[in-house]
Amino acid sequence: MRSSLRRILAYAHYSIIPMVKQPMQMITIVGYIFLPMIFMAIFLRDAGAIHGLIGVLVNSAVLSGIFTSQDYVYNRIYFRLQDFLVSSPMKSWEYVAGVTLSTYVIMIPSLALSLVILYYLQVISSVMSLLITLIILLIGGIGFSFLGYLIGTLTNNPTTVNGLSNILVLVLGFLAPVYYPMDLIPPEYRIYTLILPSTPIPELLRQLYNISETSFSIWILGLLILIWNILFIGLSIKVAYWREK
Repeated sequence: MRSSLRRILAYAHYSIIPMVKQPMQMITIVGYIFLPMIFMAIFLRDAGAIHGLIGVLVNSAVLSGIFTSQDYVYNRIYFRLQDFLVSSPMKSWEYVAGVTLSTYVIMIPSLALSLVILYYLQVISSVMSLLITLIILLIGGIGFSFLGYLIGTLTNNPTTVNGLSNILVLVLGFLAPVYYPMDLIPPEYRIYTLILPSTPIPELLRQLYNISETSFSIWILGLLILIWNILFIGLSIKVAYWREK
């Protein structure tokens, strides 16, 4: 396990270096995630800010996972880095973990700022609620990390993977009830939003913060998150390939 952790951190460090050298990219991504929350705070005041901040937290995990698909394509097609890695002791899941960890570095400012504001608004009021929030985001983000790996492995055209990842982020990060509460959706249609893998995560956080008026059980929401994780991980193992066949 120690060797695996060392390989994950080594690759994450390798991937972080070019990201850190492009601060404007980090500012753009943070602004892209925060923009809906700003409008919600302006028009809906504190309630809008709270729901928007939850959206920032969840969309950071969604975006971090799905957008890694572009890294996999460039590493495999242009840089031929995957050819080098498959001949090393690194395993596919270590590769996914390293890429995802490096991508999360860009999201640290948005995650930290959101958590600080939620604490200031007394939504997160204890260390325990903070830890539970981080655990939910971590578990929820695992599935999207493997979804990004699946897309990036099965796609050879950068233009295609860019378009597909942008569409997925638009649907899962913005159209789904991530930035806005599920309460705004008519009751007869709420059940259908659970088809989207990003829906249970913010709803579970709203249940944790006692700001949700829906009747979905936290156990059902948690089970849905695990099911999506198992599905994406299973598809990655079954369909995506680490070595050329």
